[in-house]
Amino acid sequence: MRDPYSVEAEHGVLGAMFLRPELIDILSADLTVDDFYYDDNAALYRGIMALHGESKPADAVTVGLYLSTLPSGDNAVAYAAEVTRNTPSAANAASYAATVRERSLDRAMIELSNRINEIAHSDQPTVDKVAAVQAEAQAIDGQSATSEVLKASDILDDYIEVLQSRADRGEGIDGLSTGIEDLDEKLQGLKPEQLIIIAGRPAMGKTTLAMN
Repeated sequence: MRDPYSVEAEHGVLGAMFLRPELIDILSADLTVDDFYYDDNAALYRGIMALHGESKPADAVTVGLYLSTLPSGDNAVAYAAEVTRNTPSAANAASYAATVRERSLDRAMIELSNRINEIAHSDQPTVDKVAAVQAEAQAIDGQSATSEVLKASDILDDYIEVLQSRADRGEGIDGLSTGIEDLDEKLQGLKPEQLIIIAGRPAMGKTTLAMN
């Protein structure tokens, strides 16, 4: 069974970035170079981000010249031009990016299943095996989170409310103190309707922390 990927979606993302540079920041918010299955496509993405990060034009020609040769040995300018020609429309760029990301997560889950098999057959204590599997699964879960662009006006009222609450209390935090200064500084106190989960590997002091 072949790895899940979509070369068409990868080309769609890259082509959209070449055609409409204003999409680079939007599309790259949820993509990394590792999300691209083909090395040549990953190289183009890396080139786009490098030039864009330096506030330089990042089109098919400039990126192609920047890279010169792709991992496959192909000419970067010719390949970038072909990708651009094969992009039907930049209007569907978000859909292309979502597909690239989903296929990347699918591959990560396949890799995780292989890792679980290796961990299960290792000589570690069972409790450590479970912790290792949970850690790797959580890493994938964290990768699946997508960013959301919010307007300042959408969050300003809530932030003002937090500042007002802090001023009214006359304390440095706006929630209930845990009694642990460093923890209060990180959490800004415990607040109503919050679910606080203390996580960690065995024998790391979770119970002691909770009881204190």
